[in-house]
Amino acid sequence: MGGISKGSKEAIFTHTIPRRPKKTIQVIHQQVYIPSVMERAARRAAVQPVRVDPERPEVPLAIPHPLLEASQAAERDKAFSFAGAADGADLIRQADARAYQDDDPDDTEFHFFTRGENGTANA
Repeated sequence: MGGISKGSKEAIFTHTIPRRPKKTIQVIHQQVYIPSVMERAARRAAVQPVRVDPERPEVPLAIPHPLLEASQAAERDKAFSFAGAADGADLIRQADARAYQDDDPDDTEFHFFTRGENGTANA
């Protein structure tokens, strides 16, 4: 045994189990029954526990009003199409007409540089 005393654990281990792993596994399978994959699956299916859902208290709730409003606003935003909307030019014209109305309705010409009474340019 190459210098190992017969009473040591190494000597017993190397003596009882040879260094051929395939042969060792084959011998162990002959002496100890190991079920096949299908047999293990059948055993597991036979003892599979039934799931029991715990009872939970239920309370009816109403959705808060701000959440409903936000949901409705989101739906309106999704439904909006820029292609179907007015271009807004008429609104701008109306706003401009009110903002830039002259005091004199008959004054239709605009003169940016005109000479005042003293000969200087008026702005």
